[in-house]
Amino acid sequence: MVAIINAEFLNCQWLVDNSANAHVTNNVENLDSKRPFDGNEIVGVGDGAGLSIKHIGSFIVHSGNNRFILKNIIHCPQAATNLLYVNKFCVDNDVTFHLTHNAYSV
Repeated sequence: MVAIINAEFLNCQWLVDNSANAHVTNNVENLDSKRPFDGNEIVGVGDGAGLSIKHIGSFIVHSGNNRFILKNIIHCPQAATNLLYVNKFCVDNDVTFHLTHNAYSV
């Protein structure tokens, strides 16, 4: 399942994906803390392409009184969009994520 959200706490659109295996961003500015990636692994995408990884980092999300962390975000400049990996988000923040046809709640 994939849902598009334009989260008010993030300055760009992210796809919420429960079948992804990592958070992915195409914009290095989405990383509060980052380090260059020096491995040679790639990220596979649906069309079979391999995307090179440039950085790994994290981002702190503030929403009202809540604070969430996106850990180990992979920066792939060639990615078509940003992916929020639901399971990792839930585990890292000890929350549940509920998606409906037109809304989500954490």
